[in-house]
Amino acid sequence: MKLGVFTVLYRDLPFEQMLDKVVELGLDAVELGTGNYPGDAHCKPDELLADGQK
Repeated sequence: MKLGVFTVLYRDLPFEQMLDKVVELGLDAVELGTGNYPGDAHCKPDELLADGQK
């Protein structure tokens, strides 16, 4: 069994620190919030779609 987390729980942490926390907790997967409720702290779809380099 794999355990993961919905990253908006750590929306107050920068992306890299959030990933460090996930590793520290021994989790195997993340689900990124992409907008509306509860937010898009770690994944901003409009920015990603507008920039082919991201």
